[in-house]
Amino acid sequence: MRYDTLILDLDGTLVDSYDALAIAINHARTRLGFSELETQTIKGYVGEGLDRLLERCFAPSAVPSDAKRLFEQRYDEICCTESRPLEGVVETLASLHKARVRMAVCTNKPTSFSRRIVEYLGIDRYVDAVVGPDLAGARKPDARHVEAAIEAIDADPDRALFVGDMLIDVEAARNAGIPCAVIATGITDLGVLRRSTARHVLERFSDLHDVVTGASQRKGPVPGTRLVFFDVDSTLVALEGIDELGAGNREIAALTESAMNGVIPLEEVYARRLEILRPSRAAIERLGERYLEAMIPDAPETIDALRGAGMEIFIVSAGIEQAILPLAARLGIPPRSVFAVRLDFDAEGNYAGFDRRSPLTRNGGKETIVMNVRARSKGKAVFIGDGITDLEAKPAVALFIGFGGVRHRERVCGEADVYLTEPRLTDVLRHVLPQAELRIQR
Repeated sequence: MRYDTLILDLDGTLVDSYDALAIAINHARTRLGFSELETQTIKGYVGEGLDRLLERCFAPSAVPSDAKRLFEQRYDEICCTESRPLEGVVETLASLHKARVRMAVCTNKPTSFSRRIVEYLGIDRYVDAVVGPDLAGARKPDARHVEAAIEAIDADPDRALFVGDMLIDVEAARNAGIPCAVIATGITDLGVLRRSTARHVLERFSDLHDVVTGASQRKGPVPGTRLVFFDVDSTLVALEGIDELGAGNREIAALTESAMNGVIPLEEVYARRLEILRPSRAAIERLGERYLEAMIPDAPETIDALRGAGMEIFIVSAGIEQAILPLAARLGIPPRSVFAVRLDFDAEGNYAGFDRRSPLTRNGGKETIVMNVRARSKGKAVFIGDGITDLEAKPAVALFIGFGGVRHRERVCGEADVYLTEPRLTDVLRHVLPQAELRIQR
């Protein structure tokens, strides 16, 4: 079992209660002389508690003194009948409850309303506590709210996962120091959720079962594996090449980190970084030397073991080809098996651009390269990398190994089939080589 405790948001995650909220808000507005708001408008204001919802729904006016009373009066009448479980919720909660996963609801809705909805919809048989901000003494994204929910069911935070549908849920989990899964069932677009720091990004609530139990992770070794793909920066070497060229340039470092965490699309970052730096041929040659100096110590041993077992080794990197080729040569990987981005220089060695046709300058480029190699090769494939652009190759391989030995990236940790935390590449071998071949290598 990957997680044994779930802290669950309510609205947009477990239930759809937006119609009830809209009816109650418009009841208060019309009684106080305001016109009705569209349900979709009100839906966009949900997530930060009742007081904030009222502020937004009455803006730019101040919230009338009677607004909260009128809202609660009407909401009390309809909060249950106008709410429904979201698709897959009841079945998934039942399955997780049967697997002895402990669950608590952590919501910015008042506890009394939340408990009534949970009981009315039959969800109460699966959750052990419902904790609103009034009970916790704080509201999401405050860590104290999440901590109160964990304490309410006497759970271990080290085994807990927060489950929500909004960025405020991601922030709450981060503040409490626990991982987060976000599900695109509420008001936040899937693309926005994918660019968040959530460990797991799901399209359906039912996908949560395999995440919690660990069934979503494929296990190695995979019989028939013959193709092994490595990223370079923060995988084969303990540095980020573009940051090395930037020599401490904070803008470059921030752009790189955002791209590797999936916050900004790679295609928006790639040209911008190079235009800022405009690296010369001499600078790229120095970077090649730094790659050799910063190589993970057991990289040659790992590559030799894989090659000795009959594997074909490839490098797939959005890094600079001219800097990577010396590293590849040191590892015995021929140029034809190196896929990276080539820079252009003028006669004096000044920067003159890069290969804009390369798929590696765009998101999804590594998956494209892997698919092209597989189309002309035999055998299954494994990919080892540290970043989101590496993770994008996962659909094209039989096993994706996340390497966190240099830099930890939450999404990669959550979605990799195997995640390695130590700065050792030889740990890859037990997940790729069959046991018989691994014993021979030893």
